[in-house]
Amino acid sequence: MVFTGKLNDYEIYDNYSVGSNVIVLTYLTRHDLQPLRWRFIFYRPDKQWGLINMASMMSCSICSIKSVVAVDRGRRSEGLPATCCMN
Repeated sequence: MVFTGKLNDYEIYDNYSVGSNVIVLTYLTRHDLQPLRWRFIFYRPDKQWGLINMASMMSCSICSIKSVVAVDRGRRSEGLPATCCMN
């Protein structure tokens, strides 16, 4: 990817269930230029799980990993500028 560089590694950041039929998994991938956050939402209408949503978010150059973590968990970090892409 032009904006992120080569993928170096990844780690699971968060996972949680919404009831018994929805699972949300969030991964952070570390690239040469900047990290990406990936969120996968799985739904089980009967006995088999299926991916129903996948999204990635690239942080801007003034955002830190702590900002990504704060926004991902539904909290707005006090240190984020008003124009930051994470608001």
